[in-house]
Amino acid sequence: PTTGNIYVADQLGNCVKVFDGSGKFLFKFGGSVDNSEMKRPGGIVISDNRVIVTQHAQSIINSTGCILDHQFNGMFLSAAGGYGSGDLEFGNPSGLAVDESTGDIYICDSDNHRVQIVSKEFEYITQFGNDKLQCPRDVKR
Repeated sequence: PTTGNIYVADQLGNCVKVFDGSGKFLFKFGGSVDNSEMKRPGGIVISDNRVIVTQHAQSIINSTGCILDHQFNGMFLSAAGGYGSGDLEFGNPSGLAVDESTGDIYICDSDNHRVQIVSKEFEYITQFGNDKLQCPRDVKR
């Protein structure tokens, strides 16, 4: 289920801004507003009563991860991922998608030229595209 609201990753505002269906601003989360310490958010997806946001790996603040998990109301739940090129590490995570049948999350890792797949608990599953992609920005499933 969704809220009917519109969630926008505001990269320069360092937050996610939430609007109702008519475009009226409701609230924001991220930045210094909550514990996620969001910095330069990129991709955003809504799935399983969660708002999942990517943020630039080099912008990680206070050990917060590259993938941030929130409730619909903006309450921070958890984070995962770090800066690098290994499993569950990212150079610049951007667009993401969710396989609604499994809950698996597909995350574009632009600087590492790949897409990583993680479980809904943010556990690494696999990756693809390393030799076929050149800076992927968005993915849909």
